[in-house]
Amino acid sequence: MILHDPFFITSRLLPGVRVGDGTISIEYADRPGERGRQRFQYYIDVPPQPRRIEYESDDLTGIGNLQSAMGDLLAFLGAAADSYNYRMRHKDDEPGENEDLFPPDVVKWAARHDDEISILGSEIEESEEDLIEE
Repeated sequence: MILHDPFFITSRLLPGVRVGDGTISIEYADRPGERGRQRFQYYIDVPPQPRRIEYESDDLTGIGNLQSAMGDLLAFLGAAADSYNYRMRHKDDEPGENEDLFPPDVVKWAARHDDEISILGSEIEESEEDLIEE
């Protein structure tokens, strides 16, 4: 596997990206997706500041490769962060419609890095070259 910027090998020895103080790693999941879709396993790791976040899931499915799956994951993280930030600006007590996509700690972390997630996601999705050569 050959990785090109912004991808690198994370501490989990998987392809991933850095977002702020954390990393997001991705791999193909062992469990099959539904209706011919590929399932992906991902990990979000953030060092303690003030709390350590270690979140993993294999709920991401798609028709594509690791690069496109990372772009999709960043889009979902961005949607959750936007929903949270909107609620905070408007001092609303009810969680937004996308805040339940991830656990609260992950959403708060993503909200702090919303711009970076958006830029990184666009960079990956708009790349004309394979950033992960499998």
